[in-house]
Amino acid sequence: MEYILNKSKVRTTEHAKINDLHLDLDIPKITNFSNFNVSGIDYKEYDSNEFESRIGLILPKSHNLDIDVTKDGDISISYDIDNILVDNININVAKNINTNITIKYTSTKDIYHISKLNLNIDTSSKVIVNYVNLISRNSKSFIAIESNVLGNLEVNLIDMGGNTKVNNYYSNIVGEQAKSTLNNIYIAKDNDVVDMNYYVGLTNRNDEGYINVSGVLDDNAHKNFKGIIDFIKGSSKSIGKELEKVTLLSDTSITKSLPVLLCHEEDVEGAHGVSTGKIDNDKLFYMMSRGITYKEALILIIKSDFDIALNKLTDKEKEEIENIIEERI
Repeated sequence: MEYILNKSKVRTTEHAKINDLHLDLDIPKITNFSNFNVSGIDYKEYDSNEFESRIGLILPKSHNLDIDVTKDGDISISYDIDNILVDNININVAKNINTNITIKYTSTKDIYHISKLNLNIDTSSKVIVNYVNLISRNSKSFIAIESNVLGNLEVNLIDMGGNTKVNNYYSNIVGEQAKSTLNNIYIAKDNDVVDMNYYVGLTNRNDEGYINVSGVLDDNAHKNFKGIIDFIKGSSKSIGKELEKVTLLSDTSITKSLPVLLCHEEDVEGAHGVSTGKIDNDKLFYMMSRGITYKEALILIIKSDFDIALNKLTDKEKEEIENIIEERI
């Protein structure tokens, strides 16, 4: 069945074929799911009879977790998927909380993963969310993250699993002097499809909103990036920036980008940029002249680009991701 997904809020010419993503999907029957673990926090678990996200998938069932964070500490949520998982996680963080939340998805079989994460961050709280996709190579992933931010939120989306990666990030920065940051890293090869649709709305004075994306394309992989920084009326003195970097390892991969700044307020600072190209030959030559092989040099350069999302992980988690990066380059 054909689905039209991840529709861009700001449209460009249809000839560019970036506004929407058309995919033929054969989504299996959704069953009950129990293979998950939560540590560091109490939670409420339940199933619901409907699921919908900004990606555009509407499904008849989801597995839900409700989590209220009322004290400092680290939280870990992990899922091991064997067929299909449709999950909806609602996390509410109270005032003046410092917390690190890691959400990790794995699978040994080729599966469907369709997910929605809802984040509500109260005043003066500092929250880091590491969202780690490590599902199997030929799986399909659909990740939607929504947030309302009165405090400080950083989301690190580490998107290493699957051959179809569809991501949607929608963040409303609603507190004064609040901050929302999305860092995303990915690797795509063979005939992989990557589609990203990100929106950050700044609504109050002295807010900050950032979108940082770094990815690698190889073989015949195809990537679309759609990013919007929106300065809404009332957001004076605010800062909003988006930066996408794409490293091309082949001449046949395709990258398309649609970075957008919308401004309805004066006295704001906005910036966007896209950097696309191959690995710097001077860097490679310098490293190889000191005894490092071509592949080792390539991996070191890519890892340095990926530090935007990896540097908030524990040493053990970072080592696991770096090993996967080495396998897939």
